[in-house]
Amino acid sequence: MSVAPVPRNVAGGNTTVVAVLVGNGAIGFGDGVGRAARFNAPRGVSLDGAGGLYVADENNQVIRRVELATREVTTVAGVPGARGRSVGATPLESTFYNPNGVEADATGNVYVADMFNHAVRMLSGAWVAGSTSGAFGFANAAAGTNATFDYPHMLRADVAGGLLYVADPNNYMVRTIAIAGTHTVATLTTFTAVVRDIALDVTAHVMYVAVSNSVYIVTYGGVSTSELQTPLVLKTAPAAQRASTALAGWR
Repeated sequence: MSVAPVPRNVAGGNTTVVAVLVGNGAIGFGDGVGRAARFNAPRGVSLDGAGGLYVADENNQVIRRVELATREVTTVAGVPGARGRSVGATPLESTFYNPNGVEADATGNVYVADMFNHAVRMLSGAWVAGSTSGAFGFANAAAGTNATFDYPHMLRADVAGGLLYVADPNNYMVRTIAIAGTHTVATLTTFTAVVRDIALDVTAHVMYVAVSNSVYIVTYGGVSTSELQTPLVLKTAPAAQRASTALAGWR
């Protein structure tokens, strides 16, 4: 049954339209166009700058791509329903374990927060950072695969800055991964509760971090760490200090 787009009134008297892009609310798996496609707990999404939207389809263990012009859904990585950590000859032969976040950068790379493998991987399945054995915990390292994470949720890329920023929820941290070289992993800053998501303004060197029941603004680049109303010292990596301010909500 087709459902018509629903008009919504927004501030200023303007109207926007909310409509289903793909899927119909039923749990399942299937490529197809628009509402004919099926998902099972889609999580992170990322525009690729080439007319596509990548979707981390967590419980199907795959990454999907939506062609926005046609609403066609294609599975581009992972084996539907198969949990694992194998790196296959093609992305569709690699396996993931509850992929939660996905990030397409401006150069054509696609990164996956492979949550239950406690790792960051490429769309191909190749490891970027996190133990290839699936071990979890906290460790920074010069070589990305010697580092450990604890259920990484989401990630964002700053290509010009050469870093990936990772929401590492159970470590209460935002971590960084060097895009080039050995993918060195470091800690940007530590909060006092679960870190769920990140949004980047790479031009201003500002990120917005969803932490428990608050949203923080983090200015990275050589300024001290504090909270807007009540001073709050957050642990930071020794190499630099950042300013963190709670925008809204309670911790």
